Amino acid sequence: MAQPGDYVFTEYTLPSGAARHGVRYYDLDRKRQLKQGFKSRGEAERWWFGTAGVEGKRAQLLRGADVRAGVGSTPLSTYQQQWVQDTDLAHATVTNAKSLWHKHVEPVFGDTPVNTITRHRVQTWVRGMTQAGVGYETRRLALLHLGRLLTAAADTGAVTYVATAGVSPGKRGQATDIYVPTQAQARAVINAVDPRYRLLVKVLALTGMRQGEAFALRVQDLDLDSTPAFAEVSRTVDASAGKIKPRTKTGQSRKVTVAPALVDELRQYIAGKDKDDLVFTSPQGRAIRAGNWRRRVWDPAIAKAQQQDPTMERFTPHELRHMYATNVLASGVPVFQVTKELGHSSTTMTQDIYARWSPEAGAAAADAAAAALGYGTDNTTAVDTDKDKDTSTTAVDTDKDTDADADATPNKDTDTDTAASRRARRFADRGVPPVLRRD
Repeated sequence: MAQPGDYVFTEYTLPSGAARHGVRYYDLDRKRQLKQGFKSRGEAERWWFGTAGVEGKRAQLLRGADVRAGVGSTPLSTYQQQWVQDTDLAHATVTNAKSLWHKHVEPVFGDTPVNTITRHRVQTWVRGMTQAGVGYETRRLALLHLGRLLTAAADTGAVTYVATAGVSPGKRGQATDIYVPTQAQARAVINAVDPRYRLLVKVLALTGMRQGEAFALRVQDLDLDSTPAFAEVSRTVDASAGKIKPRTKTGQSRKVTVAPALVDELRQYIAGKDKDDLVFTSPQGRAIRAGNWRRRVWDPAIAKAQQQDPTMERFTPHELRHMYATNVLASGVPVFQVTKELGHSSTTMTQDIYARWSPEAGAAAADAAAAALGYGTDNTTAVDTDKDKDTSTTAVDTDKDTDADADATPNKDTDTDTAASRRARRFADRGVPPVLRRD
């Protein structure tokens, strides 16, 4: 492999016939460069090797390579420690990244000098996780975190490229199972929760917001007079410290549609509050901390609902988000719109988590397939086949409709029984517009 400072002198001729010289060499990133335009070989050598009073280009490259080699020998664990100190990601994301580091990244790369981590070694690591039965999502997130650390190393000049670039986490298995509460379970908890927080639980169930996003909502974030009403989600409450962070989990703000059923209740709830006030607060008027709220409000509500229905399973506030996403997708809302509402980074993520089979959606798909082939929901034979042409049902049309379709619909009693006429009758009976009919 070529190293920084490797070189060869070149010579070429201009159109005028004059001879020129150059130097082809490799830079610090091991990329080939070419310096031309020297009138003599000696001039090219002086530029490359330098003179008594001027440092040459080769010496600069070698000195830079030595510096990089020193930085590059820093173990990956140093960048992990620095990342933990500097990151501004959400508490849950940092906690998950620490877990991935200790379980999957550190055992393989923790003490490894960053300039020795190659793409091949990363690929081998991913294959090892796959063979050990590590799930796709864990592999993906571990690879993402390793990429964060190597990107930090590249920023310091310790490595010339990020070895995780272009590496796949492997084949995706089946979607991770998630628990989706039923509408009855959600209503039971809403009825059982402390009345002070009943509207908050409704907001979580009917908007799909993350807990921290709902806790951080300000009065000025709500636009209840627009059609439809919406909330501007741009902040979150840190789950551990209870402090408001000026960014969401993905770092992007978004508009979340507020269901009409919530508008009047929200308007009454925020009456008398200033625009900078939080919509939902703790009893002391401060930002709600997720751990305290779950222990003091949510868990007692679940326990109370289970007293009414002992068969009801426990579920978390975040699983109301699962219920929202699953329900709206099953009702036919386009996946890209659901992705925007949830604040996901891609539609792929939304589909992988929430686009799953349900009895209602399965029945709708079966009905659509039957209708496309001409089968009704109440009969088992296809309509408008050649076999049925003499026993077709009688349609009741208005005179206006009959006149309008006279040119487009063949008369079954007078047309000759040709293949073209039979095809035209099938088009007409199935309601295919004339412009879409093919002869």
